[in-house]
Amino acid sequence: MTRRFVALVLTLAAATPVAAQHLVPMGARVRVRLEEPRRQAERRFSLSFLDIRGEVTAETADSLWVQPTRVTGSVGISKAGIRTLMRSRGEPRRLTSFFFEGIGGAIVGAIQGAVFYHAFGTNFSYFGGDTRAESAAYGAAYLAAIAGTIGFLYPVEYWRRVSLD
Repeated sequence: MTRRFVALVLTLAAATPVAAQHLVPMGARVRVRLEEPRRQAERRFSLSFLDIRGEVTAETADSLWVQPTRVTGSVGISKAGIRTLMRSRGEPRRLTSFFFEGIGGAIVGAIQGAVFYHAFGTNFSYFGGDTRAESAAYGAAYLAAIAGTIGFLYPVEYWRRVSLD
């Protein structure tokens, strides 16, 4: 009796339909990277990739349909040809971008100021300052201000990689 019950439960569990797995939800903004078969003349010294950015309009078992702009039609992309698929996390606020880009600029500026203090055996200091630490601090301040301002004026869209498995 229990064996029949277990066999019935296993049969019913195996017979339930499996829902289709979508890589990304419809309407999400994605960046699809495809590998180009031949190098293009205008990109002589770079890798041969083609990036397509747009909204996902449909997804089938073997293809992903992306609409690059609102005035163009959807482009069908074979899932087998996708090298990288990334989903947009959106654009950050301007102050957030200012803060994070400023931190990166401060780190680079501090390293640059410390390394180029009295560069090449001369009395010239890259950012000014009488000691290596003072030169690093000036470099951090200058590049934090410059990178933060660029981040404030031109915030960049953030992307998260989507697993293709």
